[in-house]
Amino acid sequence: MRFHCNRCGYGSKYKHHIESHLKRKKPCIPKCELVLSRDPLIRSKEMLDKISPNVDYICPAGGKIGQKKHVVEPHKDKISPKKNSIKMEVCQYCNREFVKLKRHTKVCKGPVGERYTCSHCGYKASQASHLQRHMHTCKFRYKPSNFEEVEQLREEIKILKANIQAPSSMPYTRNITNNITNNTTNNTNNVTIVLNCFGKENLDHITPQYLKQLINGPFTSTSEIIKSIHFDISHPENANVKISNKKLPWAEVYYDDKWMMKKKVEVLEGMVDNGFNLIDEAYHNINPAEISTYQKDRYNAYQQEYKSKHSFRKQLVKDAELIVLNH
Repeated sequence: MRFHCNRCGYGSKYKHHIESHLKRKKPCIPKCELVLSRDPLIRSKEMLDKISPNVDYICPAGGKIGQKKHVVEPHKDKISPKKNSIKMEVCQYCNREFVKLKRHTKVCKGPVGERYTCSHCGYKASQASHLQRHMHTCKFRYKPSNFEEVEQLREEIKILKANIQAPSSMPYTRNITNNITNNTTNNTNNVTIVLNCFGKENLDHITPQYLKQLINGPFTSTSEIIKSIHFDISHPENANVKISNKKLPWAEVYYDDKWMMKKKVEVLEGMVDNGFNLIDEAYHNINPAEISTYQKDRYNAYQQEYKSKHSFRKQLVKDAELIVLNH
């Protein structure tokens, strides 16, 4: 058993092949509108007439042969449908053709353009997914109760803005009773900061009293003195080091009146050593009677770990890097 298409004569032994053939996007060409010759290479009527005006014409619908065109055309309406052909039925609600109309009528929702309509703004969609996407951005979905008043106020605001932009065209009818004059003075102060070169910072604010306080807590003294030297708010001229990208092994330092790139590890180790030397020098200059035994023991332990343990120095370098990154 074979199934055939009434329009173009396509045939197949499988029914679903015919169904997919009828549902395709571009419909097939009606078979009686085609005029073919016995030569399969000749496809158009114009080619056929140029080659030979007396060539036989054949209609693929009824198989009728004749020498002239008028012999083929009159029998178009008399062609009987073949057996086992599929009939297309038209839906009265959406005006579309279907092979199984009964199944379609159970789920038909009317014309395609009016199936899915937004209840807020009247937007029409042909698919449910399109309507769902529209509902996320619908401006009228959460319409307030006083929506008309809001729209009226918006229009009034637009008119007022237009009048403000063009004051000469707006009639001036308001009566002014009080004249208030506000004078605003903007003073711009340009402050020029001359940076000190790296290694030649201004240490006037690092007093012996401050160093004595750092000695009381020696394990955090290096980080604190780095903050005071390079990132003191009252001395911005010492901010001569920065790390723009922590992933790169470079640091920027201000040297010889310009910013230079140097190895980050060397710069940070130099800052840590400079801070330790300042604290150690202050410790030896302090009168031993002013320091308790407990403070001496803690500073000696800090001094020993700094000189002997590489892991302790490495941790101090990491702390110094964090200080530079955070400033």
